[in-house]
Amino acid sequence: MGISVKINNIDRTSEIDARSLSIIDGLNSINTASFDFICNDISIAPIAGEAILIEENAV
Repeated sequence: MGISVKINNIDRTSEIDARSLSIIDGLNSINTASFDFICNDISIAPIAGEAILIEENAV
């Protein structure tokens, strides 16, 4: 099983540490996720208001 991560519809899968991925089902069925970036390029980090899509079983 793999995952893919897109930030503002740009594939960033190769730039995150998938082992650090943590998805939490919060109150009111709001899901939150956190993960570490592999590189130090701060420009790929999401900012407030950007859409983040995490999909399981990605090819």
